[in-house]
Amino acid sequence: MLNKLPPEILQIIFKELIEYGNKTLEIHQYFYHDLYNCLFVDRYMFSNAIIFLWQNTLRKFYKKNFTTSKMLMTTYILSLSKESKEILYENKIINKQQKTTNTLCNYGSLLKNFNLTELYTKLVYWMLIITEEFDIEILENMEPNMIIAYHCNDKISEKNRNLLYKEIFNNFIKNSTNLKYQLKLKSNWENINYSHLENLSPLINMGNLECHTNITDKVYKDLSKIITSVDNMRIKCIHDDESKIEGLINFISGLKKIKIMKVEYYESYNPEIITKSFNITNNYQIIIPSDIFIPLKFSSKELEKIKGLIIIDSGIDSIEIVKSWSKFEFLPFITKLKFLSSTMIEINLELYSKIIKKTNENLIELSISLDDGIFHNEKSLFKSITKNCSKLKNFELKIKRKTLQYIPIILQSCKKLEMINLDIMDDKDITKLLSYIGEVLPKNLKYFFIYQNEINWNKKSFNDFLKNCENNSIKNLLIKYKYEKNFENRNEYKKIIWKFVNRGVLNRYSNIKRKITK
Repeated sequence: MLNKLPPEILQIIFKELIEYGNKTLEIHQYFYHDLYNCLFVDRYMFSNAIIFLWQNTLRKFYKKNFTTSKMLMTTYILSLSKESKEILYENKIINKQQKTTNTLCNYGSLLKNFNLTELYTKLVYWMLIITEEFDIEILENMEPNMIIAYHCNDKISEKNRNLLYKEIFNNFIKNSTNLKYQLKLKSNWENINYSHLENLSPLINMGNLECHTNITDKVYKDLSKIITSVDNMRIKCIHDDESKIEGLINFISGLKKIKIMKVEYYESYNPEIITKSFNITNNYQIIIPSDIFIPLKFSSKELEKIKGLIIIDSGIDSIEIVKSWSKFEFLPFITKLKFLSSTMIEINLELYSKIIKKTNENLIELSISLDDGIFHNEKSLFKSITKNCSKLKNFELKIKRKTLQYIPIILQSCKKLEMINLDIMDDKDITKLLSYIGEVLPKNLKYFFIYQNEINWNKKSFNDFLKNCENNSIKNLLIKYKYEKNFENRNEYKKIIWKFVNRGVLNRYSNIKRKITK
C-alpha cells in the first residue's frame, strides 16, 4: 500500500516517524543505534526513506565503534565519482573491487550535518582497519585519543588519509545542499598537525566552531582559506603565552561575520580576541571559573556587547572573586546567566542576588546549580529573581527539595517563562509543593522537565498536578519526568499522561521514563 503513495506523501510519513522515534524511543548516548541498516520492502520505499536516515551519520558515537566507522566510510568511498575512485586507486588507497563497486545512491548527497572532526576520526579508524589489519577487539580497548595521536602523523598514512579526506569532503560539498558544518579543534590533540585541513578550497559558513589558543598558527591560516563566517564560535583561552595566538586573532579578524562568540577564560586573557571582532559580531558570551578574577582590560565598548555570563565554581577556598562581579556596571547587558556550584564550599547567595540585580531585568535565561555545599541567604537569592527577572523565559534549577518552596513565588512573577527544568537532588516527598506549582504555572509555559533519583510522588498527586495545570489553562505542555531508580507503577503514570494528552493539556511527546546512567 505504501508503495502506491506519491513520493512527497511517503517522505512526510517517514519524516514524522523518525521525529517521533527520536523524541520517544529509549535511545541513549551510551549505545549506538542507527536506522540506515533497516530493511525496506522495495527500492521505492528505500529511495524515499534514505534521504532522512542518512542526514546525520557523521555524529560522534559514544564508543569508538570501529565496525560501524568502517562500514560508514566504506559506503561513502563507494559512493564517490569515477574520477575520485581512480585517484584513490592509483594511490593504492582502495582496491580494484572498491573502485568498480557502485552504491544504490550517492550517500554523500544525503548528508545535512557535516562534522569535519568526526570525518577525520572515522577515517583514522578506517585506515587502521583497512591498511594495517588491526584486530578490532584490540582497538576497541584502546583510548581513542591515543590511537589517533599515535597513527595520525605517520607520513605515508597521513598522505593517503588527507587525500581520501579531500575527496570525501569535496563529494559532500558538491552534492549536498544546505549543509550545516561543525568543527572542533581538540585541545588534547596537541600532536596533530591538522594537515587534512590544507588545500580544501570551498569557502563555507561554519555552523559551530570550537577552537583553542594552544593550536598552532598554521592551522588557523589553513582555516582562513575555508571558512568565511561562523554562527556559533567557542574559544578556550588555555595558553599561558598571549603572544602565541597571533594566528587565531588573524583568523577571527578575517571572518565576515560571527553570530555568537563564546570566550572561555582559564590561564590567559588577550583583549584582541574581542576587540579584533568588533565589526563582525554583536553577541559575546563570557565563561569564567570563579577562581579566576574578571579580566579588567574590558573597555566600555566591549562590555556593551557581552550578552551572557557563566560563573563556574571549581572548588575555591574563598568566594572573594565572585564578590568582585557585583562591583561592575556592565551587567545590565547580560541576558544569559549561569551559576554552577558542585563542591563542598560555603557560599553566601547574597552575592549572586547582587549580580542578578545588576542585570536590570534583562535576563532571558537563568541557570542555578546548588548541588553540594553550604549556602546562606537562599531566600534573598530567590527574592531577587522574583523582583528582577520579569523577562525570564528559560529557568533551570539543580536544588534540594526544601528549596522548592521558593519556586511558586517565582512562577507567579515570571509570566513569560517558556521552559522550566527542575533537577531535585534528594529523594524526599515533593507531592505538596509540585501540586501547588501546577496551580501557578505561567500560561506561556511550553516545557516542564523534572528529574529525581527516586520517584516520590504518588499517582493521585500526579493526576492532581495535571488537573491543576488544566484548570490554569495550560495547553500542549511538554512534560518529561525522569528518574534513576526503577519502580513498578510507570505504566500507571503513562496512562495519566495520555489522559491529559487527549484533553489537550499535554503535548503528545510527554513521557515518564528511567534515566539510564553510564
